[in-house]
Amino acid sequence: MLLTDSASEKELRSYPTLLRYHKPTPMPWGYMGLIKRRCQAVTLAEAQDEAERIMGERIPIGTLRRWCSEGLLPKPTLRVASPKGGTIGELPKDTPAEIVATWQALHSESWAGRPSREAVRQARELAIEHRDNPNIFTERAVPGVLPDGREGYLLGGRLQPFVVTWGTTYAKVLAHRPWNQPAQVSYIYQRSNDRWIRQNEPRFADAAADSLSLSFEIPKPVDMEKPQPLTP
Repeated sequence: MLLTDSASEKELRSYPTLLRYHKPTPMPWGYMGLIKRRCQAVTLAEAQDEAERIMGERIPIGTLRRWCSEGLLPKPTLRVASPKGGTIGELPKDTPAEIVATWQALHSESWAGRPSREAVRQARELAIEHRDNPNIFTERAVPGVLPDGREGYLLGGRLQPFVVTWGTTYAKVLAHRPWNQPAQVSYIYQRSNDRWIRQNEPRFADAAADSLSLSFEIPKPVDMEKPQPLTP
């Protein structure tokens, strides 16, 4: 029987301890010997504390659990907590930024009024596509101007006013910028081997209102016949 990530707790306990905890474990964390090494994950309580430090307001843990179940936040991945047993829920390390972005979107006012949780769930999904999958995003949504003059996106012919709010707040938190001050955020993609590769950091600029955009750049070809300057 092969040991997989979908194995039950009973199946896990049927293996010798060393074999069980030396198995390859994908992100967000794994074991080195019998010592758990944190990689790219936080618990919901840790994310709650960090979001409170950023916002100055504490969101109840029950509210955060509900947001996870409703798709407003990522769902925790259950992992074996220790060789003695038990499980722990792990979330991506950017979950505090998602908490702030979701809170900001839920409490934002627009020409459409206060958003429903379903509207914010959809905005989060589109903002993540905007960041990671520009081809899919541009097929689903196109830029538009909201009735109050702010930038937004059209989804299925209807304006979705909260993609910009969620996406810019998320990016500002990760960049350690003031999360509640307007900024222009642009994700940069460069062409490489017939693929668009996203650069690690978006570009920011001060603005009167939040703005979220994609920028595609094609690097200039390097003339190998000319001597290139040496960089220290």
